[in-house]
Amino acid sequence: MMLLDGFFIIVYIMKSYLPERWANEPIFGNMWMPSIIEHDMILLENQLLFFVLEHLFNLAPASNHHYTYPNLFDLTICAMSGFVNMTKTPRTIDRSKVKHILDLLRSCCIPLPLSPTKSLQDDLTSKRLSVTELHNARVKFKVGVSKSSCLLDLKFTNGVLEIQPLFIEGRTEPFFRNLIALEQCHYPTFAHVTCYAVFMDYLINIPKDAGLLIHHEIIENYLGDREEISRFINNLFKDIASDDQSSYFSGDYARLNAYCKMHRHKWMTSLRRDYFSSPWEIISFLADVLLLILTLIQSVCSLISL
Repeated sequence: MMLLDGFFIIVYIMKSYLPERWANEPIFGNMWMPSIIEHDMILLENQLLFFVLEHLFNLAPASNHHYTYPNLFDLTICAMSGFVNMTKTPRTIDRSKVKHILDLLRSCCIPLPLSPTKSLQDDLTSKRLSVTELHNARVKFKVGVSKSSCLLDLKFTNGVLEIQPLFIEGRTEPFFRNLIALEQCHYPTFAHVTCYAVFMDYLINIPKDAGLLIHHEIIENYLGDREEISRFINNLFKDIASDDQSSYFSGDYARLNAYCKMHRHKWMTSLRRDYFSSPWEIISFLADVLLLILTLIQSVCSLISL
């Protein structure tokens, strides 16, 4: 069974490199079959050790008269590019430590070199700020412009929170769930994808939160409406062990919390909530301001005439 699965994976990956040559085959001749196969290839329970795949790959000819195949790592990334948005293996990945295909995809999504996650036991409760709360505190949102594909490449400076774009479609949830399951089993102190899921869960509590991130092009929504996006994010962290939860984003949490506690941002938030929450309240506020100005002008004119 291992040989059969291994050879199937190798052949599929090699043919995915030049899919136009196999357009008349049952797998590549339709739109849904590759997605079904790639979904099965990311399941944690379906993984084959990568050195086994490498051994089988080395038994196949690397080239023929028409084209030459790259190494197995680049072939795998090319075949699974829909998950990681890249076509070549990053140079920062230590290929000798890659366990299997899912582990390779995880390595493409996280920062390297790795650093252990930091404990948030003392201050988790004070940092659960949603997108709406941050927006009301005058935090601006911006899609990350870094060429890095690292989802954790987040930056908060001068009141601007930059987040890498997140492409959400039907297979995004199983992909994240399997990455989180992998970290629960093998990377408990480097659970960066899990930390990312926790961070997004804090940001998105209601559909309005998801709508703001969609508006700023941080989330590319191919799943449905805002309710579906909110439900997807909130379900990611269900049934995950979190007794000793840690976070890669502890520094960002602290900076966001400190920014939102500043008095001038509190004042602006209160002003928007009390006087600018609806068009009628804005009109009423402007009318009051205009009346006050006219009253002051009248008073000044009366004093001058005396």
